[in-house]
Amino acid sequence: MIFLKSLYLIFLSLGLMACSTLPNAEKLPVFPLFDPADLGQNINITQVVANKADNKSQVMLIAWSVNNGIMDLIGLTITGQKILHLNYDGKNLVEEYSQFLKAPINGRTVVSQIQFSYWPLDKIQQQLTGSPWMLVQNQQQREITFKGNTVTTIQSKVGEVAPEQFNQIWPELVLESPVLQQNLAIKTISLEKIK
Repeated sequence: MIFLKSLYLIFLSLGLMACSTLPNAEKLPVFPLFDPADLGQNINITQVVANKADNKSQVMLIAWSVNNGIMDLIGLTITGQKILHLNYDGKNLVEEYSQFLKAPINGRTVVSQIQFSYWPLDKIQQQLTGSPWMLVQNQQQREITFKGNTVTTIQSKVGEVAPEQFNQIWPELVLESPVLQQNLAIKTISLEKIK
């Protein structure tokens, strides 16, 4: 039971980002979502996600895919029990949560963070034009801001990966949120391109 609660905290932490306050006490709006087809490829991915907060770590598996313009994500315990299912077709986000989750989480934020991490920079920036959201990319990282305040930084643990390759699936990413004082490490353990 403690293990399941720990896994729940990972997604709760991601979900709470949508309602957390910025340093200036301004509420974050709904996180933006991007067209699954904008990833530019059809893929199946399995990742290990580790959340570090308050000197504690929780680990879970995420399997997500983009195929024919639909993004599908399943969250699993380490023993393989499904704890959530998210499906986004570019217009509608369908969320399903298992009985092991005791409180709702924000699946939209989970999908958005993945898309901010892996979708091509030009596609993201095109959609964010004119909005208070911004994605800035430099040689080391991507930074997500809202009205000039940093929400999340995304860094590759593989230093030799060039920034123009953010649209590829990096072997390991670290997402840090100053808003939540949170650190998420994502390691890709399986990647299959769908033809």
